[in-house]
Amino acid sequence: MYLWRMKYNDYQNNEKSLRSLTGFSPEQFRELFPYFAEARNEYFSEYDMNGNCRNSRRSFVIYKNSPLPAVADRLFFIPVYLKNNPLQE
Repeated sequence: MYLWRMKYNDYQNNEKSLRSLTGFSPEQFRELFPYFAEARNEYFSEYDMNGNCRNSRRSFVIYKNSPLPAVADRLFFIPVYLKNNPLQE
């Protein structure tokens, strides 16, 4: 399974698949999304990807060729990875 090819839009209307992949119902995921987006924006406004303080005036941007370009896809990736990674040998 290639996690970087999995997109939230493919699973947002399929409650059974979304719950099995993330452990969240579609309603729970939609409730969590605004808090995640706000926390992500707040964190990356002050810190870079390595956790260091941002020294430059350049703001965080998501590149066009990013494997997870949408914030919903980034939020979707985290619980899928945390739930399914321990199953790997």
